[in-house]
Amino acid sequence: MEVLKIEEMEEVSGGGCYTAAFGAVIATGIAVAFPNPASGIGAAWSWVTAYESCIQ
Repeated sequence: MEVLKIEEMEEVSGGGCYTAAFGAVIATGIAVAFPNPASGIGAAWSWVTAYESCIQ
């Protein structure tokens, strides 16, 4: 469900960098609220994706 919302926002704004950063912040919040290996990896992956989107 979260992924769908993020993709929809990217289509509307056209800014993949901001969308990826927003997703990374949400993923980090989830990792803090529900600490487990999967959420930690998800948050880290989100930040990598955001970084790659923003440096292009």
